[in-house]
Order: sequence, then C-alpha cells, then structure tokens
Amino acid sequence: MRAFVTQTYLSVDGDIENWQSWIPEHHGGVPAVRLGLHNQMGADAMLISEEAYPRFKGMWSRFDGQGVYANTINDLKKYVVSDTLEDPGWRNVEVVPRSIDRLTEIKHEPGRNVVQRGYDGLTRMLIEHGLLDELQVWLFPILHGGSQPEDLIFSPMPQTPLILRNTQVFDTGLVILQYRPSTAKYHPEDFDDRRELVNRYGRDGR
Repeated sequence: MRAFVTQTYLSVDGDIENWQSWIPEHHGGVPAVRLGLHNQMGADAMLISEEAYPRFKGMWSRFDGQGVYANTINDLKKYVVSDTLEDPGWRNVEVVPRSIDRLTEIKHEPGRNVVQRGYDGLTRMLIEHGLLDELQVWLFPILHGGSQPEDLIFSPMPQTPLILRNTQVFDTGLVILQYRPSTAKYHPEDFDDRRELVNRYGRDGR
C-alpha cells in the first residue's frame, strides 16, 4: 500500500494560487529545497487533478531533460484524475476516473508514496473519504492581497480536525506544517514505504 501526500504553498491570508510572486524572497533555502526534493524523489507517482493538469504540464514538460528535479517529475508515473480528458499529451500519464474506488485501488498497489502538488477539489475528496495520509502546508510569511475568491484555500467541506505531526521553521519565516487528517483510514505500518511515516506518527498511526 502507498501513502497519499499533498504538499501545498499557502500565504497567511489563504492564497494557494499566486505563490510564484512570493517564493523567491521567502523560500527556506537549502533545507526547504531538500525537503521538496525528498517529497518528490521519495515518491514513485503523482496525483494531479483535471483542473491543475494544464498548468502543471505546461510548467514541467518543457524542462524534460534539463536537470534532476525536472527529469524526476517527467519520469514519474502521473495519475490525472479526470472524467473528460482524452489525450493528456505528456508521457507517463494515465487518466483515471474521478472515482473513490479507482483511487483506493491505486493506493493499495505496491510502491512508494504518491504525491499531489497543490490543494484543490481532489485534495478535499481524498480527505473526506479517508485516503489522504499527510497534508503538508508550506506557510509563507506574506499577506498576498488582491487574491480572488478562487485563489483561496477555503471551500465548503465537512469540518475535519488535523493532527499536527511535525513543524519546521526557517529563517525566512517559512513554516512547514505536516498534518495527518483525522479522517485518515490507514495506519503508517500498512504502507510499503513506511519507515519515515512510522517515525513521524508512531506505530499506532496517531
């Protein structure tokens, strides 16, 4: 079984879309880069929503063959969750239906973590159905201002307590918060790549 991990950038006023404007000044430097690399290179697949796919593909497919990080993303298996996309136009992409049953099948396949970059309706669906094992929030010390309602993390969903399992604070003011949703159905010991999660959450998953 594989763990599902979501990593998202967030401003103090709740913006999850316009991070390109504040990352250069407030990124946590080498330690944060190391964690980002660990998230990506410790995974063997990605989950991408239909809404996020065009931008994600446009950002990374053009850098194929241009560095370790870009190559890792291009080489990874990518599950695009969509009921309408027919031709993804990018290698190593499998289009899967927006189905809890299919996502549960992917989770139960052997392998390492499956990572989602960004927070959207797919994230909320995973949380509501107990499939998300870690929500990793990169909180940047910025009030973006001028955000549109669709740029904000808020969206109607059932209230869900989050269990804080790890915090990292950087000199730039960046804080990385690693949460386990209280809805999570599975215990870290169930995962094939479980050592790190067991160390973080304990053997009972709490």
